[in-house]
Amino acid sequence: MSERVTIRFPHIDEAGIVFYPRYFELLTRWFDDSPLRKTPTAVLTRFTRPNRLGDRISVEFNSHGEQWSYSGRMGGKEHFRVESMAVVPLHRRPARFVIKAENIGGWACGPDGRMHISRCFEFIHVATEKFLESMIGLPYHEIHQKRKIGIPTAQLTTRISELPRMGDRVSSSVQPVAIGTKSMTLRHQLLRGEDCLAENEQVIVFVAVQRGGFHSMNIPGDVREKLEKLLNVAA
Repeated sequence: MSERVTIRFPHIDEAGIVFYPRYFELLTRWFDDSPLRKTPTAVLTRFTRPNRLGDRISVEFNSHGEQWSYSGRMGGKEHFRVESMAVVPLHRRPARFVIKAENIGGWACGPDGRMHISRCFEFIHVATEKFLESMIGLPYHEIHQKRKIGIPTAQLTTRISELPRMGDRVSSSVQPVAIGTKSMTLRHQLLRGEDCLAENEQVIVFVAVQRGGFHSMNIPGDVREKLEKLLNVAA
């Protein structure tokens, strides 16, 4: 099964590429019986090439028993892939940074009162922004505008036991779990009290933004130093 999807203005971020929660919004919108609508679920998502305003993507869905995948291609090249993984139980993990609980409003939910999966990824994105600003001292606008650094997401490993419902009170936590030469991995959890509703590991790469494009770069020394201090957290 395949669909043709055109990238519109609401799908892109300030860097001019698709804001990654919008991929999940498009997949659940264009495929009525999408397995992304069901929980529990576990998915591995890889972003290999960016998509921009006006791109026309061919999205193909394949399933074999309980295994399934989406592949987004353009010009004969794969731009993203979302594929199923084994579902495992979740539990709350210790974290250096916890965002205070807030009520889930109707804006985040569908007619059934459950949060859209794309909104779940928006919570993850906001948690990353707040973590970088509060714990690393790097507001998003400073990263992009002053330091001319891009931090696109390369991979997501996501497990969801259930999506919160309208009126639920949930909090988010963020913990760095790995630091490479040019990338870092953050673990997020979406929590309702002591229950872990969703867990996500986000691989973020660092790129130098230049006129006409960008290229990979090492994590700046000041950022690396602060991240390394946060790697170990007492259980």
